[in-house]
Amino acid sequence: MNSLPWVPPLGVVYAGGVQCGAFALERLDPAERERVLRGCSTNVDNLAAGRWETLLSSAFVVEEPMPLPYALLLVAVLGYAEYAYGAWWTAAVFLFGHAAASLLVYGVLRGAAGPHTRRSLDVGSSYGFNAVLGALTSALPRGAVRTTARVGLLALAAVPVLKRERTFTDAGHLVALGLGVGLSMALDCLSRAKHPKNRLDDTRHPAHRWSCHDDRHPPPPSPTSATSAVPLAGGRTVRPGLLLRSGQLDRLDLDADPVVAALGIRTVIDFRTAGERAAHPDRVPEGARLLIADVLADTMSAGKTPAAAQLKDLLSDPAVAEEHLGGGKAQAMFADIYRSFVRSGSAQASFRTLLTEAADPAAGPLLFHCTAGKDRTGWGATVVLSLLGADDETLMAEYLSVNPAVRQAFAPMIEGFTAAGGDPELALALIGVFPSYLEAALDEVAARYGSMEKYVREGLGVPDETTRALGDRLTA
Repeated sequence: MNSLPWVPPLGVVYAGGVQCGAFALERLDPAERERVLRGCSTNVDNLAAGRWETLLSSAFVVEEPMPLPYALLLVAVLGYAEYAYGAWWTAAVFLFGHAAASLLVYGVLRGAAGPHTRRSLDVGSSYGFNAVLGALTSALPRGAVRTTARVGLLALAAVPVLKRERTFTDAGHLVALGLGVGLSMALDCLSRAKHPKNRLDDTRHPAHRWSCHDDRHPPPPSPTSATSAVPLAGGRTVRPGLLLRSGQLDRLDLDADPVVAALGIRTVIDFRTAGERAAHPDRVPEGARLLIADVLADTMSAGKTPAAAQLKDLLSDPAVAEEHLGGGKAQAMFADIYRSFVRSGSAQASFRTLLTEAADPAAGPLLFHCTAGKDRTGWGATVVLSLLGADDETLMAEYLSVNPAVRQAFAPMIEGFTAAGGDPELALALIGVFPSYLEAALDEVAARYGSMEKYVREGLGVPDETTRALGDRLTA
């Protein structure tokens, strides 16, 4: 979250204000300057005397102007934190780290500190800086990189504390950094809670809201499944529970997901490529049929690998992604992919399978999916809803409704991509869906066939009897 546009960057405002204050203090008489600094310090004597206001004032005063390298580092760390998490979060972590570290060190040293430590000057930005720096480790790639960074930072901060001549400030640096690292680990736990394994809304398996049924689950502990009656022309609605849409199913566990088990899925249509299926084979409910309908087969045979089939790879290398997809190229590429949904033979065969099966009562509750559940399934859902009588506004609203679920499900990938220097707007162009994508396919239909009905009849080869059966079965 970026700071509000009318608010200057937090790091610049804070560092500039502290630096100006330092230059002003230098102009004071030495005795007066010493009095001001000691009056603002969170040393043992001040806190023991009940001067709790120093917990705040000490963060805005420094003994001397900050060296330029440190000032720039301070601005950079606070600026990145503000960019990644927002100004309020950054300010809260900074002040919490500063005040909490001071209190904790005071609690430890108040009975054991010598006269020098009790009266030492303890002002400046370093406690808050260390807390924010520790908290920012949550933005690093998961695994060894994040763990190594945390251990390394704590080890560096611990070195001065182990020395005989350690000061109140040395201990405060270590405590503040530890508090920040603790916050970052709490963020990790929250992230895992939002993206648990063996759920359809897992990082790799988002299941998204669509016309007939919403099989996307909110975060545990109470997964739910709610029907969605999409309004159609003539006061009709889409009949719930018969046609479902999701991301890939290789972690589907009906024992752990009774809500999905209760759907009674009898047919699964897999829109993915051979490579995607081999990497993450479906776990199909017992007794259900699995039909392969590779939408992108023709594109793949032409030597191209569309972004829809390689999201994980694209998000693993920001430099490659920027080179090939930056500067609006991602949007243009997706528009071309959507046009191929209309014109390619493999796509036509795949969507013909979807409509034919969805119209057949013997297919039972049918689930169709790709990898992320947004592009190939997005066009399939649009075709079905259009045949059922949904207007243009409803089609677009239903198409875009997957964005929150997709972005939540792929949040760890986006986090790693941006932490490695990737453009967040490019990540969203790859992960999300946009009106221009769907409009590209609709324009292709209009240009080639003139109407959705003619596209289905002539392009997909679906007879009118099947279209009527589809409407009779799926509308109420």
